[in-house]
Amino acid sequence: MAATSSAMHHAAPPPAPTEPPPPAPAPSRQDLRLHIAGPPASIDEALRSVAGSGPVLVIVDEREAAAQEQLVSHARAASTYSDVTVHRSHLSPLGISALVQAARSLADQLPAARVHDLLPQIEASIRCFAVLSSVSKLRDPNPSLLQHVRSWWPTTRFLAEAGGAVHRFRPQSTTDPLGPPPAATPSVLLVAGEDDAVQDERTGRIVRGLGAASAMATQVPVHTWWGTTPIAEYCLAPLDLHGIITGHSAEARHCPWCRESTSAHPCRLCGGQTEQEATP
Repeated sequence: MAATSSAMHHAAPPPAPTEPPPPAPAPSRQDLRLHIAGPPASIDEALRSVAGSGPVLVIVDEREAAAQEQLVSHARAASTYSDVTVHRSHLSPLGISALVQAARSLADQLPAARVHDLLPQIEASIRCFAVLSSVSKLRDPNPSLLQHVRSWWPTTRFLAEAGGAVHRFRPQSTTDPLGPPPAATPSVLLVAGEDDAVQDERTGRIVRGLGAASAMATQVPVHTWWGTTPIAEYCLAPLDLHGIITGHSAEARHCPWCRESTSAHPCRLCGGQTEQEATP
């Protein structure tokens, strides 16, 4: 009985305290898909652009950058996630639409910083055109004095290229103001308007003049980016971005702050000082 009593007094030691598991690490920036948004026309659009839990890139029109960036700033302040960067584009509204679509396709394949790095090259590959009845308020390109005078004739038509030149455009003429099509990457001609705009003879001339592989219609809001509402608006964009991606062979750098691989210094995403990546 004494032995039994003694055994009962030796209780088992309490279990060792267990430490809670460490919190899961935050996802790497490279694991978060970059969301691409076009120029916001209202605070509601800006709020929808920055909604979500991933990094956001908003492409704005450089001519309206102050107003559009203010909308983005207000939306960013009201959002629970503020990882927002802005790219200013010199393209027309139709060209910006093409740039947004191209950037979105890259965001499905590449890290966010690489998309930022490639935006200038993609933008440089996009050409914007418009058929106008007047060039009196045209800012880019700069028309000649004779073209200003011809704007007084109601039947006169002009073909303007952003960053290029202004040509007299005669729908029935067999002489194409764009000249022979260049030998370049296959491109698609985006046509502002409904589907029947693609079948227009005027569009056919533009397609032949630019050597576009195909044409497709797309919608853009009414605007006066060309000084007046264009009779027709076009945008030539590359069909395949592979050449742009492989041709961008800038020095690889690493951002220790957002852990992105980029060629920019400082980092376009967070502004951090990047470091040259070690070669294996």
